[in-house]
Amino acid sequence: MFYHLIHDDKFIDIGYQRFEEAFPNENIYILPEKLEKLVYVKLTPLIISTEDETINYILQNYKTNDSVVIHYLSKTKINVIRKLPKNITVIWIGWGKDYYDLIYSKKSQYYLPDTFQWTRNQRDILHQVYDYFMELLNFKRLKILKFSKHINFITTVIDIDYKLIIKRNPSFKPVYFSWNYGNISYFNPNYTLNNSGNNILIGNSADPTNNHIEVLKLLKKINIKDSKIICPLNYGMPNYALTIVKQGKMLFGDNFIPLQEFMPLEKYYKLISTCSVVFMNHLRQQATGNIATLLLMGCRIILQEKNPICCFLRENGFNINTFGEVEKDNSLIFKPLTNKEKEQNIQVCKMLWNDETALERTLNIKHL
Repeated sequence: MFYHLIHDDKFIDIGYQRFEEAFPNENIYILPEKLEKLVYVKLTPLIISTEDETINYILQNYKTNDSVVIHYLSKTKINVIRKLPKNITVIWIGWGKDYYDLIYSKKSQYYLPDTFQWTRNQRDILHQVYDYFMELLNFKRLKILKFSKHINFITTVIDIDYKLIIKRNPSFKPVYFSWNYGNISYFNPNYTLNNSGNNILIGNSADPTNNHIEVLKLLKKINIKDSKIICPLNYGMPNYALTIVKQGKMLFGDNFIPLQEFMPLEKYYKLISTCSVVFMNHLRQQATGNIATLLLMGCRIILQEKNPICCFLRENGFNINTFGEVEKDNSLIFKPLTNKEKEQNIQVCKMLWNDETALERTLNIKHL
């Protein structure tokens, strides 16, 4: 039996489908905090309980060969695991944000200069001093490292993230295994890129880690002609979203199209299918699922070379570009991928994230 510790997030229903396909009737999904209403979880049959109720339930029902699966490492889930016997097998499905403190020593490593200055302007001097000492003392990293002794196995969004964790933390003990929520069925929206589309997509959310300000300044230096700039800002930080809307409208007027409200998935995919080029200006691994979807649609993807996903995609044979390459050759923005390049990207996606491989990876969890 797998005891899944979850929270209210859109990925949970995908994980539910993965595990039920591999292990029907062998999964129990527990949300260890009382919520009045679920926003994202629609399909997953779950038990909503408190921390103590969760602990008691697992203790009463756990048998040899059972496992506890953490979907995103939160404070609540840490509290639950700490109070369970050490002989219980614990599997951590990392989402990125929950393990980034093990990779990066400073939050400033997520941001380019202009965006970092924006984040600093949001904090008064006392909070800046507090942030400085928290980073200096590395409390969160040390806490996770200490807690990692309770964990047997971990999967990260891309294997490079795990290598970066080990490089900075040689004492990190959980063993790596390969698993993802998404596969082709999830990534592929069944739309193809409109070959006449010349619009530009930037970022995936209203999070400063997208470094939108730097992308907008780069595009302002280039004559983007009649291209529209489509910018998803419908989740994340509202005050940051307002900043980007103001900046985008100031620089590009009506050609800047911010997406500030959630829209049906079909409508969203039709809109982004008008984009031939995508700027993802993250310095850390982020938006991997979005990137996979856009590769399947035939888009040219522009990434920061420092971003681990850039290395991951190139190592696996994807046709992508870096910001440095675009700065040297602006014409790349208006040069669609060739049919051969698009087909190669599609084939590599199918190799990495096909449905059969997704099922096999899930089945392998039983043998960890």
